[in-house]
Amino acid sequence: MKIITNRLVIRDYMESDLYNLYFTLSSEEVCRYLTYRPFKHIEEAERELKSRLKRIEYLAITLKDSTYIGELYIKKENSGSYEIKFFLSNNFWHQGYALEALQSLTDYYIENKGAFKFVAYVIKENTSACKLLDRCGFTMKDEKDGYYTYEL
Repeated sequence: MKIITNRLVIRDYMESDLYNLYFTLSSEEVCRYLTYRPFKHIEEAERELKSRLKRIEYLAITLKDSTYIGELYIKKENSGSYEIKFFLSNNFWHQGYALEALQSLTDYYIENKGAFKFVAYVIKENTSACKLLDRCGFTMKDEKDGYYTYEL
């Protein structure tokens, strides 16, 4: 899959993404609100990349010059809604890239997959992600076990 926006390309992972995935997920700052512990060894990133190469749910986010900046995850749930997750390398925070990526992904799924509902689960302390989801039109629907549930 490939989605092209004004500044970004959202695409399937490639083997050449290994070092950028490692660099991004070895950052404690990036992993603070993820379910990952920061990678300590490149072999951890190799295992994760092998998994991502086999699964359509994981999408790399790059700039148009092919610079890897992060990841989107989207998976259809049994209810018919789509769960969304995302992260960016901290070098690319607060520049509008996550907003652009999320909006283009939801638009693509509405137009091409007939999606009607999206869900994102966010750790309560991740106020930046909460604000981003608000700006994308998501609404906070529930609070449970330290997480907010957002829906669009």
